[in-house]
Amino acid sequence: MADGADAMRFIDGITGIFQRIKAEDWEKIDKASSVISDSLLSGHSVYCLSEGHIPPLANSFGTPGNPNFFVPYDLLVGHFNYFPTVPMKGDTLLIMGQFDSSPFVNEVAAKCKVLGAYTIFVGTVADRKVIPLTMPMLSLPQLCDLTIDAFTPPIEGLLNFPGLEVEACPTAGITSILLFHVLNIEVAEKVSRGAGKSGSTSDAKGGPSGGKDAETPLFFRGLAEKR
Repeated sequence: MADGADAMRFIDGITGIFQRIKAEDWEKIDKASSVISDSLLSGHSVYCLSEGHIPPLANSFGTPGNPNFFVPYDLLVGHFNYFPTVPMKGDTLLIMGQFDSSPFVNEVAAKCKVLGAYTIFVGTVADRKVIPLTMPMLSLPQLCDLTIDAFTPPIEGLLNFPGLEVEACPTAGITSILLFHVLNIEVAEKVSRGAGKSGSTSDAKGGPSGGKDAETPLFFRGLAEKR
């Protein structure tokens, strides 16, 4: 195989995942962005927790070029230590995970749900024959109110190389960054129109309303208009 061929296979594989996200995830992205915009427009907070291969995306909070919708998980920890407990009804928690279960992340999701928050998981249901649960517990898709699929391959490896016994080239970090920014843009659209609660930005088919591109998410239309 020529030099660079495996790199091209990886790029093609990631592109294929992006196409699946575009084709299959839009209704869930629209639902998630509506929930998040509702939280923000009603004066509540939206927290973001990421783990594994996924960078702490919300830690860019307060930096130029970031919409600053998602508050880092660090600022959520206090909720678990207050007495009496501070309710989270109206708040939203976005979880971005390399896999669909983690003793630490599952506990955070469960606590937030008990306190009243709406929980969203971005990730993929694992193949239990490949990645068994390490202890008896629900997976994040079972715990959370909504799951957006990141189409992560089994064992988090996109490619298999002759002579290696493990898959290589993880995808979760890349797809999660894409979905994080897709959500930012869709939330920005809804918040800028003040339409989070009315849902008037979504038509019956789940896409943004109005215009010839009504069924295509704003992110994928590539709009660069200034509001």
